Amino acid sequence: MKRAFFTVAAAVATVSAGQTNAYAQGCVLIREAAPVIGSLSSTYLRPGEWQLDVSFRDSTATRHYSLDVEQVQRQTLGTYVTNKQRQMLFSVSHSVTDRFSYAVNVPVISASWSIPSPTAPTPGPRAVQHGDGLGDISAVGRYWIFDPATHASRNLSIGLGVKAPTGPSNVTDTFVDISGLNSATKAVDQSVQPGD
Repeated sequence: MKRAFFTVAAAVATVSAGQTNAYAQGCVLIREAAPVIGSLSSTYLRPGEWQLDVSFRDSTATRHYSLDVEQVQRQTLGTYVTNKQRQMLFSVSHSVTDRFSYAVNVPVISASWSIPSPTAPTPGPRAVQHGDGLGDISAVGRYWIFDPATHASRNLSIGLGVKAPTGPSNVTDTFVDISGLNSATKAVDQSVQPGD
């Protein structure tokens, strides 16, 4: 038991020692893979038990950053992008043993992306793009490192999973170009495509 604890502690220390500052830039993405930290449920499942979890996520983003500096001029000028993401996630879990379980996660996405068109000299009406549909389905297996019978209040799990490209990544919508003219059917922004 102590050996497993020290193995996990050494792995965490090794990963932490090599960390440096990281900066991200890009669109809002709230798509679900599988939880990285924590179990899929609040309690341990007994062997043979099934569990259905349904969750809903809603996010609206309008703020822009370059590294850690907010680009407030976009708000002032009214040229900011509005990115709305809504996701309903259905997760079915099954416990095979006290320590091993698996889950299948099925997301349903409804998202939109909009920007004034044209943006200058005066911002025009918003050109809205929509991306809706089934997202990428994932499956993950999880194993409790410590025996749940003796570690009911604290435990660690490891997991391994796959994500299938079931969600479309080529959704189109009809919207105007950057000049506010020439309405046409085009691919929507990557951040609102239901599939990754």
